[in-house]
Amino acid sequence: AQRNKHLRKSSMTNEWQEKLKKFQEARKAKSEWYEKTGREILEEHQITACYKCDCRGWGRETKHSRAHAHTKKRIVCLDAVPKGYKSFFTLLHEVGHIVAEKADYSSGVPRSLAEHNATEWAYKTLKELGLPIKRKVKGEYDSYIKEKVARGLRRGLREIPKELRKHFKN
Repeated sequence: AQRNKHLRKSSMTNEWQEKLKKFQEARKAKSEWYEKTGREILEEHQITACYKCDCRGWGRETKHSRAHAHTKKRIVCLDAVPKGYKSFFTLLHEVGHIVAEKADYSSGVPRSLAEHNATEWAYKTLKELGLPIKRKVKGEYDSYIKEKVARGLRRGLREIPKELRKHFKN
């Protein structure tokens, strides 16, 4: 009986190791897909990516800054190469600032509208790639856009752009 118990335990350990190996392989493949697809999108739109830049405020001291786009130079600055859904979405959003209509707030478009348009471009690209728009990411970006509208109103924005009014129905 003791020998059978040991054999059962050994086979369970082997099953667990096999499952873990398959999981790790799948995660690696997914990570490689995000990285490859991100690189292809950047190339398609002739955009350069910069990682761990020091071009923004407190980033100079920490060698890390928030993701942002230099629209005229066609550069997106990110924390790292996208290897998962959220970092991939951030890449798409920053690319959206460069390629989407009315997504460059340095051209006189209210920041809240530019953020909205860059986000909408990212959503459209996700759909084209057959990826879902995850609720958590959508919630974070909706909240971010509301924050930009509120800041704009405090700073003299006369009215909420019509594209953003859906965020304020309640």
